[in-house]
Amino acid sequence: MRVLPFALAMVLGAVNFSAEASLIGVVDSGVDFKHPNLSKHAWVNPGEIPNNGLDDEQDGYIDDLNGWNFVENNGLLLDPKYLNTFPPETPRFFEIQKRLLEGTASDEDKTWLKENLEKPEFRKKLGIFGNFVHGTHVAGITARKNPESDILGIKMIPTENPLAPNATYGFRDNARAASRFLSKVWDTIWPVVRDAGLKAGLSKLAEVQSTQFTKAALYLDDKKADVANYSLGISTPAAANLVKPILKAVYRRDPTEEETTRYASFLVARISDNAQKWVALAPNTLFVIAAGNDGTDNDVLPTSPANAKAPNTLTVAATLGRAKLAQFSSYGRQMVDVAAPGVGITSDMPGGGELILSGTSQATPYVAQVAAALKDANPDLSVYDLKRIIMGTVDKRDWLADKVKSSGIVNRDRAIQAAELSLKTTVAQAIIQANKDIADLETPYERVISAEDEALIWAPELPIGL
Repeated sequence: MRVLPFALAMVLGAVNFSAEASLIGVVDSGVDFKHPNLSKHAWVNPGEIPNNGLDDEQDGYIDDLNGWNFVENNGLLLDPKYLNTFPPETPRFFEIQKRLLEGTASDEDKTWLKENLEKPEFRKKLGIFGNFVHGTHVAGITARKNPESDILGIKMIPTENPLAPNATYGFRDNARAASRFLSKVWDTIWPVVRDAGLKAGLSKLAEVQSTQFTKAALYLDDKKADVANYSLGISTPAAANLVKPILKAVYRRDPTEEETTRYASFLVARISDNAQKWVALAPNTLFVIAAGNDGTDNDVLPTSPANAKAPNTLTVAATLGRAKLAQFSSYGRQMVDVAAPGVGITSDMPGGGELILSGTSQATPYVAQVAAALKDANPDLSVYDLKRIIMGTVDKRDWLADKVKSSGIVNRDRAIQAAELSLKTTVAQAIIQANKDIADLETPYERVISAEDEALIWAPELPIGL
């Protein structure tokens, strides 16, 4: 935990005289800091007096003791009303999903999954459950093996999202407004300028949507976060659902798949442009970002903020163990930097206990955890050094050569070794030596997933990590 002013520490019941540790911002759906595994990692704002209803720091955030909720604009990072409201079938779904991804699901598992996915109420509950547990699960991964790291919670994903699962985090309302606007001005738009008008409207939508992310980046910078985990985003396939009604209003007909994809890609590219601006607002924070769960090439079909390329961004794909790219994982030789395990990851869930989830959402906090460990090993490492070490110490794999820029899977022990060596030598020399000292990790998988099982995994609206 970070050192607090003595008087405030006494009020909170603990005095910590340890050196300042790394700070990880978890930008997600909220974090349950009452969970026994996470309470000791909760960042405590030294400038705020708890629960006095005042903005003691005068920074615009009242009682932001452990972070800020940018959805409801308050300091409540997890809504307790959702605790103990979900049926027991919801955790079971993710356990079966893990077995499907590993190729070990039984016939009973598959029958159960098919039957329950046919129930609209189950699917609805599953989406809400996924959003509710997501941030806590991600935070738990960032904290594991990092006993000294602190976590700063930032809620950006609403618990009940109308687009969940695989949500686009608040884009739909703005898209509807854009659709109404474009429909009204249809008669004033000549066909020759229609494309320009559409792109202007979508660009404005992307600009408006970046507002909260801009505020969050400024908040991370103000609190001096070393690492920020972004297991969220919008892909081109998800954006297509937003663009279709807009195009239908403008064209007065159903758009073609080519038209929808073209404008969806344009929208996501503009969102990425804005993301590049807001990551620049926190130049000393490493933004670790999920590549996405669409199984597509981000070089071709963009995803944001995954495609926001900057010196302080690191985009992560997911693997099945250390043996193969997970079939749901998005990738990109130019747009995705590294890979990390993301199938069947056990971590914390709100209210206590643990849960198994899979996705690039789970691979990403593993890398954020490594980045924080490097900072703890050598506090003088810059954000660029952290990225350089993580990418330079991967286990290279032929099957990742055309999927991620580094061609490899993150090797935590080797990266930490490089960080420790950098205390006495250059980062470049430390990376070379660490690669010599620490061997690759091996976790062979020989199972083959059938086409039928893969169809279950890719069932419409099926959440993978969310």
